[in-house]
Amino acid sequence: MNLCLFFIGMLIETSAAIIVLAPILAPVAASFGIDPVNFGMVMVVNLALGMITPPFSVNLFAACAVARISLDRMIPAICSIRSISNWRSLASIALNWAI
Repeated sequence: MNLCLFFIGMLIETSAAIIVLAPILAPVAASFGIDPVNFGMVMVVNLALGMITPPFSVNLFAACAVARISLDRMIPAICSIRSISNWRSLASIALNWAI
């Protein structure tokens, strides 16, 4: 489910994806015994990580326009930050679901 939300976050804006997917996925998560708050946090984090991931990164285009720098300069920095945050988010998701 994490990868699915991640790829959906690449293609669709986060708030629109939450409005569409939360009513569908929340009962499924509840049936598996996942706490709704935990599920909401995992959903938002995965969709937000998808929003800053190239090649469809809508937020990167907006940030580049505001900062007045090219996308070529922004992508290496984002990839290094994202690799660190991926490990942290995966560890926190694993700990939350294990508890």
